[in-house]
Amino acid sequence: MNYFKPALYVLLFFAVLASSLPAQQDLVVPILKDIEAGKLDEARTRFDEIKFKHKDEPGIIFIEGLLSENADEAVKHYSRVYKNHPKSSYADAAVFRMYSYYFATDNKTNADKYLAILKKEYPKSPYLAGISGNTSTPLTESKQEATSSRETTKPPVKETFITLQAGAFSVLRNALLLKDKLVQAGWQVEIREKVVGGSNFFIVYAGVYNSEADAKTARDKLNREMSLEGRIVSLER
Repeated sequence: MNYFKPALYVLLFFAVLASSLPAQQDLVVPILKDIEAGKLDEARTRFDEIKFKHKDEPGIIFIEGLLSENADEAVKHYSRVYKNHPKSSYADAAVFRMYSYYFATDNKTNADKYLAILKKEYPKSPYLAGISGNTSTPLTESKQEATSSRETTKPPVKETFITLQAGAFSVLRNALLLKDKLVQAGWQVEIREKVVGGSNFFIVYAGVYNSEADAKTARDKLNREMSLEGRIVSLER
């Protein structure tokens, strides 16, 4: 089963393409339509035909990120769009994708950073409508419900644990492949799915540790032996 789902930002993108260069629209729109329809093989075929000739154009860089099944790699392409083409029609979508990635991977500092950029530099972006003002949790409740809940019951104490984030993917298959690789090497592995702004992320976590020091030792081993870029995170059980 393919878990690569057309996200909210793909559907919104047709509303903002009008300000793009006509030539770039001709290149990008057919690929976006294929992605929206779930025709990923066709989208990749179209992309492969044009990517080298137009590799520095913001739309092509954005599409490369969109088609990347490894979210860790995709965010690098979105960063290029924002840094090199901040005035393009793709910039706010790229910033939104970076926010979504960092939110899903529990990197609150960077999630807040890119949300602030989106609000300040692209205040009319349609992507803002799908983002909660609370960047610490993907689920929110109304102010009235929250107040009522606090008045009647005490919130349960949330238990957390230290682990390593080994990878993040937009396709479940790739997360499972990494899980199998880590399990074969003797690691304890868990996959969690997160949905941010209509985008699906499958996060691979390795190990459970009693202290930051233990986690640092394990992280260094993970990165060295498995050629990864793992980082230490705290999760709720």
